[in-house]
Amino acid sequence: MESVNLVVTWLLAIILGTMSLVVFSQVIYRYVLEAPLPWSEELARYLMVWLVLLGASLGLRSKALIGMEALVNVFPPRLKRFSIEAVLVFSLLFLTVVMIYGIKLTIMNHSQVSPAMAIPMSWPYAAIPVGALLMITNALVVAIERWKNN
Repeated sequence: MESVNLVVTWLLAIILGTMSLVVFSQVIYRYVLEAPLPWSEELARYLMVWLVLLGASLGLRSKALIGMEALVNVFPPRLKRFSIEAVLVFSLLFLTVVMIYGIKLTIMNHSQVSPAMAIPMSWPYAAIPVGALLMITNALVVAIERWKNN
């Protein structure tokens, strides 16, 4: 899984660089050349969606997402462990539902095209199931590591 996360990290760097370049170009074209690019805002938005969903999977893996640790840390050890495992189970169930419906949305919107770039809308929507699958996988890796350490 670490090799997949490395690829995701590089993809995030490329996406962020591309998004920055597109937004900077739009500013130059709009305010300096007075000829705005009609597709730049749309591309930046779709790249941001991919950036957030892929980045969330890496945040989950590195345990950098917001949690309720202050509340959980006051629990007795047995209740603390149960609450952490319950959150994991509910998170996995939620992410599974997100992935299933994300796949349905991606398929359903394949024939629709985006207004400015005229690409299939399945491309931006595909970020949902891909991100959810990566989050599920990373959550399972974190859980396995936690169980091995206890």
